[in-house]
Amino acid sequence: MSELPPTTDDSSTPAEHSWQSVLAEFVGTRLELIRIESQEAAQVAKKHISITIALFIIGTTAWLSFITGIIGLTAHYSNVTWWMSALAVAGIHALIAIILLCKLKQPIHPLFTFTRSEFQKDRLWMQHLKTPKSND
Repeated sequence: MSELPPTTDDSSTPAEHSWQSVLAEFVGTRLELIRIESQEAAQVAKKHISITIALFIIGTTAWLSFITGIIGLTAHYSNVTWWMSALAVAGIHALIAIILLCKLKQPIHPLFTFTRSEFQKDRLWMQHLKTPKSND
């Protein structure tokens, strides 16, 4: 005689197991994709940060050399001593820094106004749904 299949209903178990394995594989592949792209983004960010640091150092050196040259030229071709030129340049830089600091301290317009508006509408809509309606 041939062997009979089991009498218990195990037909749902393979389907659930198949569904769970497909979901796990889907999530796993998405996480792996995120990991790979995060590594690539980190490499790009490292490159940009290192270039920014180098640019800042080279730019600062160039600016200081330029200022030193201006001070030297002023001292050489005028009756002003080098330290007077240096103080004048420092004063100009301090004045510019104060102006920029005042601009930085000015209040800015609110950000994300449309998003806040939509969230407020959503909040009102949800509150409206929560309030019981009278059937009068």
